[in-house]
Amino acid sequence: MLYFFSDFPILPYLVEWINLNFDMTSDILPGVLDQHPDLDAEKVDSLWNLIYSHVFHGLTSEAARLLPYVKSGQGSSSSTVLNRELTLMTELLSKKPAYNPSNGSVTEFEALWTAWRDECQHRLDQRAFFGHEQLTFICKVMLE
Repeated sequence: MLYFFSDFPILPYLVEWINLNFDMTSDILPGVLDQHPDLDAEKVDSLWNLIYSHVFHGLTSEAARLLPYVKSGQGSSSSTVLNRELTLMTELLSKKPAYNPSNGSVTEFEALWTAWRDECQHRLDQRAFFGHEQLTFICKVMLE
């Protein structure tokens, strides 16, 4: 339960504190960049954890920028199907609307948000990420 003191919301400050204190980017990304394009399985797992973290924090553009490193970490198993799935996910992550009160109304944002969520749901319904549990998980998280 979040408490409000003197009509002062705590949630925005809690989210900011979590973002500042639990950002794994500086720990994981240098190791990924050092080994790129030949990532070992441990680095690929760390990279997925970093992508998940960005998605959980709502930093979908940053998560989208990391997906090409996953492809290179797959080595010879990188196929055209995986390339297509990664491209679809990158597109979804990049298209996620962000509300900016100075650029539009709440109604416009809600329309964009609904269309984006519908597209995410459509991709899941069409099994666009079938066989790639990490991408399916990310899509499901974005729908929550």
